[in-house]
Amino acid sequence: MAINATTVEVTYKNAVENVDASKYSIEGLTIASAVVKQTDSKTVVLTTSTQEGAKEYTVKSGAIKVGTFKGVSAVIPTAINVTTPSIQGTIGKEVTVKATVTVPEGQSKAGIPVTVNIPAGNSLNGALTDEVYTDANGVATYSYTRYSAVNDNVVVYATGNRLVSSTASVYWANSLTVSEATEGNTLVNGAKKVYKVKTNNYSTAYDAAGNKLYDYVNVAFAENVNVALDKLVRGVEVIDTAISTNDKYPYQVTTGGSNEVRVKVVNGEASFTLTGANSSVTPVVFVDTNKDGKWAASDLQAAAPTVKFELKQSIGLTVKAEGVQNAAAKNAKGTGQGGREYTVTVTDKDGKLAPAGTKAYVTFTEGSYTAGVTITDGKTTVNANKYTNYAVTVGANGQATFTLNGDKDSYATPTVYLENGSEPGLDKGDLQTVGETTYFVDAVINNADLTVKDENDKPVTSVSTAKSAFFHYQSIDQNGFDYYAGDGSYEVSYQVTANLANIKVYGKGLPTDGVLVKKGTTETVKVQATTGLATLKVESENIASNVTINASASLASLPNKTASVSFTNSSELTPGVKYPGTVKSVNNDNNTLVLDISGKEHTLTYTGDKLFLEGSPVSENAFEDAISTGDQLTYIKGDVESFDITKNVTIEFSELEKVIKEANTLVASAKLADYPQTAINAYKTAIKLAEDATILTQEDVDKTVAALATATTKFQESKYPAFAITKAEAVDSDGDKTIDGVKITFNRDIKDSTVEAADFRFYKGDSTEFDAGSSIATGTANDKELVIKFAPTKAVSTGTDLVYAYSSTFSGTSEITDLLGTVLPAKGRTNVTVVTP
Repeated sequence: MAINATTVEVTYKNAVENVDASKYSIEGLTIASAVVKQTDSKTVVLTTSTQEGAKEYTVKSGAIKVGTFKGVSAVIPTAINVTTPSIQGTIGKEVTVKATVTVPEGQSKAGIPVTVNIPAGNSLNGALTDEVYTDANGVATYSYTRYSAVNDNVVVYATGNRLVSSTASVYWANSLTVSEATEGNTLVNGAKKVYKVKTNNYSTAYDAAGNKLYDYVNVAFAENVNVALDKLVRGVEVIDTAISTNDKYPYQVTTGGSNEVRVKVVNGEASFTLTGANSSVTPVVFVDTNKDGKWAASDLQAAAPTVKFELKQSIGLTVKAEGVQNAAAKNAKGTGQGGREYTVTVTDKDGKLAPAGTKAYVTFTEGSYTAGVTITDGKTTVNANKYTNYAVTVGANGQATFTLNGDKDSYATPTVYLENGSEPGLDKGDLQTVGETTYFVDAVINNADLTVKDENDKPVTSVSTAKSAFFHYQSIDQNGFDYYAGDGSYEVSYQVTANLANIKVYGKGLPTDGVLVKKGTTETVKVQATTGLATLKVESENIASNVTINASASLASLPNKTASVSFTNSSELTPGVKYPGTVKSVNNDNNTLVLDISGKEHTLTYTGDKLFLEGSPVSENAFEDAISTGDQLTYIKGDVESFDITKNVTIEFSELEKVIKEANTLVASAKLADYPQTAINAYKTAIKLAEDATILTQEDVDKTVAALATATTKFQESKYPAFAITKAEAVDSDGDKTIDGVKITFNRDIKDSTVEAADFRFYKGDSTEFDAGSSIATGTANDKELVIKFAPTKAVSTGTDLVYAYSSTFSGTSEITDLLGTVLPAKGRTNVTVVTP
């Protein structure tokens, strides 16, 4: 075996005599000498050239292989680090100490001799000193066993240089364990993770008089040890420690600061709990050997598995971008607002749609938008930016929509979120999702819509013969929004087919008394489009029937479209026909309701009939609980009539209550120094109107919220700018070609009596102070201007660069105020406008 980097010992069974070095050979090494070891006649000592650490060599005597050995490195490490600085041992069982070496750059870490020294603990635990060698990775390993409960201090040092060393503590007498009392290491934010500690070793706290207070162990987070302050994990707290003086979470930073967390030990046992949000930590329980509240590598310690607290949402949120990504910009190669619609869907954890009135919010994170983009729900429009928190309210279908519009070459990426985090506005605790980016480009106008609406501009499939139906052929952009090229003038050919009733049609370019289309026939009429829209008005005689329209445009780029409408007898409802309508009133006492069908009100009785809520059968009680004024309902006449509430209207007041509260808070804090009295009075009136508004439908709520939002914006825009100096001009008041003062202009009328000339300091362009204000020429009393005069001997020639500064501390006696008492802030050195010679 190798004794060192140049010595190898070969041991025989019998004594050796007359050794000859020339008979020995080691491939890769030269042998300088061979002698019999003085203390052992069976061992031959070979002196070799320098070996390569950890390399395997073969020793031969003549042609006979004597044995092999691994070379010992001659490299002395520059540092040693014990990687097992704290070990808990079990009497009679082996423990293993490991250390790594650091060597000069370019040197091999293999085969380096390292000495392990363990002092004696008692008569059973004798002293141990052994030499071990590093492996290819520079790791030295040493294992040993003890038979008495005495702790060891293990020293590992470089053979040949004891100053290069590292230590480990092996605890045979002390034990410390930490176990998980609750399951799971990935927990929802706010959950609790409980730990149990058992130990026969701990620290003791005393009061100032030396009286014992309690025994304790410490808790550290591995992630918070020896890190920079800005890298700390702050989202997890240690609670339930039975000690009230703890910090919230432990740390020890590289700059020396620390937070200490103790856990009280009673009869060798303790417990503590972790709770947090959006963070992961590894709890380490230790006995504070140095009594400084800080974890040390050699402390008696035990670590638990890493625990993670994360957001787990129990609801679902999606946002779907409709149409194409390259949307039409505003008035880009045509006329129209363009845009792209997004659909927001909110569900519970099982996929069931959220109830009507649930609110989601839309914002735009930094870098996800450009200027020139707006967001609207068709009622309220605001700019899209990082300050936007635009509320959208889902309907009975669990969905809400919003539209983005933008200038050409702008873009935006909406983030939709539910306000269920810990902070107002978007934060990492909110359920959130990001929609597809929309880019605003030139409009593509090669499509059209053909819609049927009533006289109130609402889409319909049937109307009463007492009313008219309107067919609208409209050119649209790539995402289906109204858009037209040029002036939007073209011709639309309407092919009109009447079924069982005579009809008349009207439109631009047709006779004013209309065109008759007899029942069972088809006629084609031509209508002129204006701003991309061609409208055909249809009237029917009082016979239930239907009309079918096929429309084609003179522009080859626009497609043919087909639509139809049913006319119902204005005085009678036909059995078996589905009639959609709006509930005008309900009387539960006599089981009747008034239903508006195509503009005509019908009083209907629902006792004993088929009752439904959005297609699902319900009892009469459930039907009465659900139905309310404004609901959409489909009615089918028959021996047993059918009533289906297709759109159950609910009114959500929370947003209105919120904006009224915010408005009252704002107006209560408004000061006359900041706002005109007329603006305050007008805003109070707007708030009163919102508070007293008649609310019958959700639309009423939305209109009231929008009106108050507009009033709030107008009020905020009326706020005066901050009291300030707006201009300083050099003055030659006597025309002698010298500057003898500076005219100061304010943005508000000032109270002249609050001005002191000495509150102003004046400097030449080279920053030399040459004068303080000497006197004041106020001119018109209490207006926006005054002149600060220099001392007569301090006048300077015109053309001189001047700088001024203002502070009430220069004179120390008063502050300049406006007429309402608002104090003028100090003004740092600022250039004065120069007078030209």
